[in-house]
Amino acid sequence: MDSGLAALIGALIGGGSTVSAQFFIARSQRRQQRIQAATSLAIKEHEFDIALRAEGQKLKYSLLGEYVAYHDAALARLDRGLQNTPDVLEKLAKTYGVV
Repeated sequence: MDSGLAALIGALIGGGSTVSAQFFIARSQRRQQRIQAATSLAIKEHEFDIALRAEGQKLKYSLLGEYVAYHDAALARLDRGLQNTPDVLEKLAKTYGVV
């Protein structure tokens, strides 16, 4: 094989691996940021529900992890360009046990 062709093939392979690595790194960082946002939202909602219970409202007690999963699913839908209508959010709440 010609050394110029070998160098070209090597450069293409190296460039392709760099691009694919950057794609996966960016995807991982977006997921991490979404989980951080979901966790922050979940903590606030959990604290709010605890305050409502302290005022005497009868609410189902949900674990913090259920709130995180619910908010992560809602934010994931937004990442995919889907709308979170009230019906969709109610269905997610039932799925993750935060109703």
